[in-house]
Amino acid sequence: MKITFLALLIMASCIPMEQKGKLTFRDLRQEEIDEMERRQEAIRQAEVARLELQREKKREMEEIISDAKAGFEEIKPLLKSKCFDCHDSNTKLPAYGRIFPRINPIHKHQVEGIKALDFVDGYPLKAQGTPLQISLLKSIRDEVLDRGMPLKSYTLVYRSKRIFEEDERRILNWVDPLITRLQDFSGKYEPMESNPRSDALKILEMKCYRCHAHGVAKGGFGDMEDTKKLLSSGYVDLNNPDQSEIYKLSENKEMPTNKRDALSDHELFTLREWLILESKEKPKN
Repeated sequence: MKITFLALLIMASCIPMEQKGKLTFRDLRQEEIDEMERRQEAIRQAEVARLELQREKKREMEEIISDAKAGFEEIKPLLKSKCFDCHDSNTKLPAYGRIFPRINPIHKHQVEGIKALDFVDGYPLKAQGTPLQISLLKSIRDEVLDRGMPLKSYTLVYRSKRIFEEDERRILNWVDPLITRLQDFSGKYEPMESNPRSDALKILEMKCYRCHAHGVAKGGFGDMEDTKKLLSSGYVDLNNPDQSEIYKLSENKEMPTNKRDALSDHELFTLREWLILESKEKPKN
């Protein structure tokens, strides 16, 4: 009996195995093809799931923004009467507020107010440095609860501009559910990465960036978004992390300036752990 060269190749690619008392052969080449197809299918399904998650994320954010816009329009007349003088770039100051702009305190208040928060486009809210929307919303909430805005020097002259209990209720009815939805959205879609560095930077982004990052430098302190620059600044002491200015100011509740934004014990612990981690990774001189 003649055995062809092709038959020999086929036999060489197979491994004999017993199945129910019979001698059979495994086709290794076919098994490789099947495994490759399984992997390709798994990759395809993962990509389909990723795209579906992206679509769901986009859908949910569009829904949040749509509802937020509608809610803003409902309270816009209230905000216009109480806040637009200093927080709307389309609002024109009266004549006495426009003269000698460099030294005019009214003009200065409007300029600073628009940098901090500009209602000109409704929602999403605008501010210098494009801070997180949830950070701006929490700031509105804090100022309303503390009656920090409008400025007392302003409401002494224009008493109707004061925030009353009904005004507070209407503003919080818009702000609070929106904050909750944004927090839920972040928890659902943000990567579940958790380590001292990423957790600390999230805290700084939420609590500090609005005043000290992305072009905003209150008190002469800015560029916090540039981690390397922050770590080499005078506000961080990698030789003695506990004595770092950003940690001491946070621990003493001096920063953020609004006590409602003060770092919790857990946040302080995370900030300290991050500074210690950075001190250990500091290049040796």
